[in-house]
Amino acid sequence: MENNNVYYSIVNKAILDQDFKKSILDDPSKALLDTFNLKIREGHKVVAEDQGSKDIIYINIPRVVDFDSMELTEEELELVACGATPAIIAASAWSCAAIGAAAGALLAVAIDKILKFPS
Repeated sequence: MENNNVYYSIVNKAILDQDFKKSILDDPSKALLDTFNLKIREGHKVVAEDQGSKDIIYINIPRVVDFDSMELTEEELELVACGATPAIIAASAWSCAAIGAAAGALLAVAIDKILKFPS
């Protein structure tokens, strides 16, 4: 499984498979290992929360990224090469398409840094 699709595969499985949804809510690390053979890297954790309620508005506050000290590999640079720097992407009000593409690329980079993919 390619790292840029792993997030969407996990979410899709949780939506379609109630047993997996329960397991990822109960113990995300174990569910990811058992279902996708993905291990969480040392010092990181995954939090899963069911945000399906129509009566609750969820606000996810992302971490602040220090773009000046961020070092990306060539592959990661290609992922975020949407014609803008990460700082511009984070600070500008781009069209939904540009933000979606950049967010997906940055998400793929974050997933790759946190999850250990099987060899």
